[in-house]
Amino acid sequence: MQDADYPNQHFAHITVSADTKQNFTLYVRIPSWSPRTIIKIDGKEIEADPENGFVAINHNWQNSSEVTIDFDFELHYEILADRFNRMAVYYGPILLAAQTKDLPAATVNASEYLDKLVKVEGQNQFRLVGTDIIFKSLPEIPANTPYNVYVKVLDEPIVELLDSQTNSDDHQWTLAVASEKKNYLKITYNRIDGDIYSFQIKDDQQVLFTQTIDSNEWPEDSYYIYPLPEQVTNGRDKLNVQIQSLDYEGLNFDIADISKIETLATI
Repeated sequence: MQDADYPNQHFAHITVSADTKQNFTLYVRIPSWSPRTIIKIDGKEIEADPENGFVAINHNWQNSSEVTIDFDFELHYEILADRFNRMAVYYGPILLAAQTKDLPAATVNASEYLDKLVKVEGQNQFRLVGTDIIFKSLPEIPANTPYNVYVKVLDEPIVELLDSQTNSDDHQWTLAVASEKKNYLKITYNRIDGDIYSFQIKDDQQVLFTQTIDSNEWPEDSYYIYPLPEQVTNGRDKLNVQIQSLDYEGLNFDIADISKIETLATI
């Protein structure tokens, strides 16, 4: 039998019932967000070395043996794949959102920002130091209440610049990539008001991305970062990028004016 009050409690109990003493293996799943999970059998801690996400507990079980799993709930963050100065904040597996319409941009990096979040006693919530802003899970935020899931921080040093070029009249570029790394294409656009831009980003005629930009929803910082599929860059040191306007049901859209096109790779 298993019982838990997730996520209010950070542990779970498993009671093993057997008519006679038996030896068998019990597999307990250890989530990736809990790196320091503590497992006890009848109050005695055992070694918990997960393999493929599970701990195998081989034990001589007897009636009403109790297994306790204490999960490691800690604050951590994830940087967005297309914005290296945006992070999502998690408490264990719980995505936290700031219950506020206007969340000020941070002047520190992601890890330093976490240091500014102080736990609300008895709750899976955190207060931002020096403010009345509370970070909480989405189900805890009342309906029709403004909130922010992403926090703007200083750029994380997780990528390096490989190549940088300016606008091309024929919208074609040959850019360096790193074969054995995760690569990104970053395009900075010059904003032009009052239009909708729709186009395809290709590599040797293979469509990588289709992009539509509405001038009313122009991206902050005027750039997009496109994570390149690994199969596109594996075994290559160059990427042949071509951008073509999209012709949809007789409507020929324009290509947004490009200021700079770059390739990046993980450090």
